[in-house]
Amino acid sequence: MDMISILGNSFRNALPILSLLLFLGGCTSQSPSTGKPSPNVVRNAGKGPAAQGKLARTPESTSSSVVGAKKRPTARVKYISVSSAYRGSLAKGRTQPSSGVKSSTTPRRTPVTAETVSKQPGKYSGPSADFKQIADEAFEKGNYSRALEFYERIVRREPTKGVSRYNVGAVYLAARKYKSAVGSFTDALEFGYSTAEVYQNLGLAYLGLGKTDSARKVWTTARKQGLKSAEIETSLGLLLLDEKKRDEARAYFDRAIQYDRDYPASYNGLGVLALQEGKLGEAIELWKKAEAAERRLKSVSARGFSIRSARSGGTMDSALGILVGPDLSVLSKKLGQALALTEEGRFDDARTVALQVQTAEKNNPSYWSLLGYINSQVGEFSEAETAWRRSIELGSVDVAPAINLAVLELSKQNVLEADAFVDKALEIDPAGAVALSLKGDVALANRNPQSAKNYYERALRADPALVPALNNLALIYATNDKYSESLDLLARAVNESAGDPDIRYNLALANILVGKLHEAENQLHVVEKSGSSDAGVYLHLGYVVGTLGRYGEAKTYFEKALQMDPESALVLNNLGVVNQKAGDPKMAEQYYNRAIDLEPRFAEAYNNLGAVSLELKKDGQAVKAYEKAVALSAIDHESRRNLGHLLLAGGDADAAVSHLQLALALKPKDLDTLFDLALAYRNLKKVPESIAFFETYLELAQNDGSRVEQVLQAERALQKLKYP
Repeated sequence: MDMISILGNSFRNALPILSLLLFLGGCTSQSPSTGKPSPNVVRNAGKGPAAQGKLARTPESTSSSVVGAKKRPTARVKYISVSSAYRGSLAKGRTQPSSGVKSSTTPRRTPVTAETVSKQPGKYSGPSADFKQIADEAFEKGNYSRALEFYERIVRREPTKGVSRYNVGAVYLAARKYKSAVGSFTDALEFGYSTAEVYQNLGLAYLGLGKTDSARKVWTTARKQGLKSAEIETSLGLLLLDEKKRDEARAYFDRAIQYDRDYPASYNGLGVLALQEGKLGEAIELWKKAEAAERRLKSVSARGFSIRSARSGGTMDSALGILVGPDLSVLSKKLGQALALTEEGRFDDARTVALQVQTAEKNNPSYWSLLGYINSQVGEFSEAETAWRRSIELGSVDVAPAINLAVLELSKQNVLEADAFVDKALEIDPAGAVALSLKGDVALANRNPQSAKNYYERALRADPALVPALNNLALIYATNDKYSESLDLLARAVNESAGDPDIRYNLALANILVGKLHEAENQLHVVEKSGSSDAGVYLHLGYVVGTLGRYGEAKTYFEKALQMDPESALVLNNLGVVNQKAGDPKMAEQYYNRAIDLEPRFAEAYNNLGAVSLELKKDGQAVKAYEKAVALSAIDHESRRNLGHLLLAGGDADAAVSHLQLALALKPKDLDTLFDLALAYRNLKKVPESIAFFETYLELAQNDGSRVEQVLQAERALQKLKYP
């Protein structure tokens, strides 16, 4: 088993393993220190970028196979609908301080992990933050040379920061320059950046160099240092699985799940192990758990949609009086003037006045709280952080500095520090709605949705109109397939936020999830009219109208989305679908290939390429496309069934049976699969098996008026087998 191929790609779909065309998504890497999952490296066993999410919905079409493969199967083409960003969406008029580090588009539930080119956000400000944003964006798009250029600029500015070295290593790992990656990750450790992610990715780099023993030593060292990492446990389990030490491997996979139930590769490892033991049903159930875990990991619903998260700390404006101090009478005339300017939104003027009285007010915690808020409003987040910390040091009894510092630390994914500040705020006001909602954010960051749900509910009991809590509780319901509850909460959030476009966007997604496409379209049009420049809005509009059969409109929306995001594999895939639906398979083929070029692990695009190849009578290309699709997504029934059918039509009944059996296990009453299996076993001269499948097929298909001819063929074939 090629361990690097297993570990070196984000789990999003996974890789071929052994000779079974099944997959095991190994430990994935993470994107540079924003915590964004990277396209091709290792972080929490495979969190892929939000903008490259999974298939959400497929317009229905029938798939039929035929006796002797004289007919061609009708293969489904798959629209993709996924939120293009998991951004903190704030109530109208409210602000959320950030560290200047570009926010992750997917929720981070643990501190950075080595699995992907993941970089813990350092406390960047000024030019370094600008470089980091450029580097992050380049990394996301796979432009590793540009990403490396800007991460290395940051290293030159701050040569002793381990996180900066780590980010450089992450790029090298993504680009498969393993020797350079080893050097950068080793430097990161030497400069004190010793997270589990560093050890994980260092091990992966050694694997890339073929140094399995060195990788094992690195991961074992991390464990000895007390680091509890699902990625590292899974990596060691995979090594043992490769060495046929199944019981030991199982122990590592089980421990990984204890550490992180949302780590897909652990379930995949157990699935392959079960398959090796001949337990096909158990393997498939484990793979289903893996895909469910990945959906949770990306905060996407079971149908592939992700809902934007609202940070509780974005409510700072709602507590402006608390922010600036509990008693205006204690303020000097100048400080009172600064407060008045702040309330008028004249933050630059307020800052000028506040700085004039700094010496006189240096021991006043309310002054530092106000100055921190003003600094956050003019983008001076580093100075805001310093001011809020000073307020706390001076014994502030105001919750605002602690809440705002918690928001800052969460934005940098420093979850433990954020949690400490939230606890400080709750010491001051145990029933504070904003602090309780922030506690929910911390729980989500720690991948504990049940605890998060409890905190959001407590926050809403304290303040039923708190938009971030409404929005994020809706997110939790959506990820657990409770779409009606999610819809109700989001409708409340829209009302309470005066129609905030981000919250309304989430409401549109929830309507899609419950099948209310016309309502979703209306909501998306409202967001569009608000001046949105988000490609995701047009992606979803295209999905909605395309699903309703309005292919011309869908094409227009997808083309607009592509203008905004020219490197979106999702949009290219969907343009392929609408062109194929509109009767232009050659153009569809071009779009699917472009999507695959941008995202080589895009299983749904391979499935669609297979479908259009059949339409263009390119059977060889179709077989290859379906083979790739099933290698990337082991539980995709449609691709596996189509591949089995094509192999049967090509005369390879043996290979066809292996795929058709798995397809049937995934969908036990699928008539096309049953029929093809009966044919395949007949061709292999396995008469009892062929008879059994023909009989099962006939029992289920007798009342299906669309299969009259096929039923007659099955009856004749069954008679010949029984009475040769």
